[in-house]
Amino acid sequence: MKLKKKKEDYNYKNKISLVVLLIIIACFIFAVTKKSMTNKKVYKKGEITYAIVNDTRKVGGNGVRKCTYLFTYNEIKYEGWVYDDNYKIGDTIKIMFLKDNPKINDDYKFLQRINK
Repeated sequence: MKLKKKKEDYNYKNKISLVVLLIIIACFIFAVTKKSMTNKKVYKKGEITYAIVNDTRKVGGNGVRKCTYLFTYNEIKYEGWVYDDNYKIGDTIKIMFLKDNPKINDDYKFLQRINK
């Protein structure tokens, strides 16, 4: 004997699916907005210093290079990274960081480009 599914069961599943989808979209929008706001804060209130590229790696199928750099602030070493095909290991690059949290840092060239 086949059991008939009630129309209410389908409506309930559709509502649950919609809520889950909306939560995922909201989380994505929040993450993008937060990163954008952080970049603006670093660009407006950050300190400029220089860092040394210590590693480059090819990521993805397009050959984009992820460069990792090191800099020192208050005798503590910090690390950051940027996607840039032009940097090589040993290059000195200009970066910006927040004095109250140097872990939040980014490439100066990148910050200029996105904050035009």
